[in-house]
Amino acid sequence: MSLDLGVYRREMRRQRKEPIPVAEQFADVVVAVAAELTRKQRGLLIVVDEVQEVHPDLLGAFGPVIQQLQRRAESTAMIVFGGLPTIPQLVTRAVTYVERMAFHAIDNLDEAATAHALAQPAKDAGRPFDADALDRLITVTEGYPFFVQLYGDCTWQESVGAEIISIEHVDAGIDLASNDSRRAVHLGR
Repeated sequence: MSLDLGVYRREMRRQRKEPIPVAEQFADVVVAVAAELTRKQRGLLIVVDEVQEVHPDLLGAFGPVIQQLQRRAESTAMIVFGGLPTIPQLVTRAVTYVERMAFHAIDNLDEAATAHALAQPAKDAGRPFDADALDRLITVTEGYPFFVQLYGDCTWQESVGAEIISIEHVDAGIDLASNDSRRAVHLGR
């Protein structure tokens, strides 16, 4: 009795696949998540604040996302860029297909909105403003959203331990905000 053994050898050439660009991978993930959330009657919101600080190459990754989402009218997804008034020019240079986006400038808050933005969180946290302190902060910020946030936060820090936020806390908060802003500019932030 004889036994013949053979070895079958098949050479396979591995095909080298080109890597998928990061922008396309990002778009695929966002679109898939948006589709699933839409199916579940939910939504997706992507917010990129201070977009002027984002490198144009990274900002460009939003192009394919915007393009794919535009093709899906049923999608409950939205991308919001926030930042300085130069955003339309910055985004248009960095992101293809962006000319179809809507740009909306947000103006300063009026006095009532400024008062609400400052007073309500403080009241909810158990440390309300006295009337003079709130009036001073409204006047100083002029409703400019960044100043409302910055001066409000610094005033809050200066009023730790107090039951009511006074005008002295506001003045100290303004000084703290001014010093922090000057330091940030000096450090190149």
